[in-house]
Amino acid sequence: MSRQHRGRLTVDPAGKAGLYQHQPLPDWDVLGTVSTATGIGALIRNKRTGIYCQANAGVVRSLPQRKVSAAIAASNGDE
Repeated sequence: MSRQHRGRLTVDPAGKAGLYQHQPLPDWDVLGTVSTATGIGALIRNKRTGIYCQANAGVVRSLPQRKVSAAIAASNGDE
C-alpha cells in the first residue's frame, strides 16, 4: 500500500478467512477478511469483549475498532 493509504482498512464479509486462519479459535467469531497496510488476514471478533482483530495462522493482532466498525458499515451499504 502506498504511504497515502497506510491508515486505510478494508473489510470483505464474503472473503475466504480460511486461507489466513486454518483452525477455529475458541471464543472468536470469524466475520470475513480484513486488508490493512500490513497485509490481509481473517477478521475475527471476540465473543466476550466484542474486540475486532486480524488473525493470520494463529497470530492475533488488534485493529483500530472505529475503523473496523466503519468498514463493516460501508461493506453493508450503511454508510
